[in-house]
Amino acid sequence: MGESNLVDTGKHSLQIEEPNRLPESLVRLFDSTKIFWSAIFEEKGLTYQYPSFVLYRDSSESICAITQPITGPFYCADKRIVYVDQSFIYELERTLGDRADLAQAYAISHVIGHHVQTLIGITTQIARQKRLNPSLAGLLSQQLELQADCFSGLWFAFVLSPEGDMHAKVEDVYQSLASMGAYMATHQQEQVTRPVKLAYSTATDRLAWFQRGINGKQLSDCHLAMPQ
Repeated sequence: MGESNLVDTGKHSLQIEEPNRLPESLVRLFDSTKIFWSAIFEEKGLTYQYPSFVLYRDSSESICAITQPITGPFYCADKRIVYVDQSFIYELERTLGDRADLAQAYAISHVIGHHVQTLIGITTQIARQKRLNPSLAGLLSQQLELQADCFSGLWFAFVLSPEGDMHAKVEDVYQSLASMGAYMATHQQEQVTRPVKLAYSTATDRLAWFQRGINGKQLSDCHLAMPQ
């Protein structure tokens, strides 16, 4: 995978790949999200600010103020960085086979969805609501994840070929999500924290919001109704 820098995070060492050493598949994926979200923001008269990307290896702590071991792709809103676990990508390929590319695309586009939420102020709104209504914290976190699924669906509609059976393609993604859920459940038993929280909602809810994005055209199609 090329050279990497070794960063001391306090409790573990984090190996970070140089940006120009990212796998070609990830580069294409990131570039596609940049093109798509830049166009969406431009329609609103806004400028899409690109997140930074960090490829790391091995579970690590003290990244983005997270105090538990972490693995997998996740987004750090404070730093506006998308972290991608190299071992997670390899494990997807080993575990999911032909569905690995779809699962990887979902995982990355989902965390990019969290970056979009940060840029448009949703993340701040949710944090404020949690402070005002602590009893609703779980529901609010759930809504944040579902909207990120919807944003992922918006992007998928952009990259999926219009020819062929769109429903079948969506079902393929759904099956990949289900496989990811089983994979995560196994690793959660090992007390590994994964920031792509499929456990926040049922698979049916996740697919419904993902489909909502697939059928949508713009940010407003993924609007959240904030609990009062």
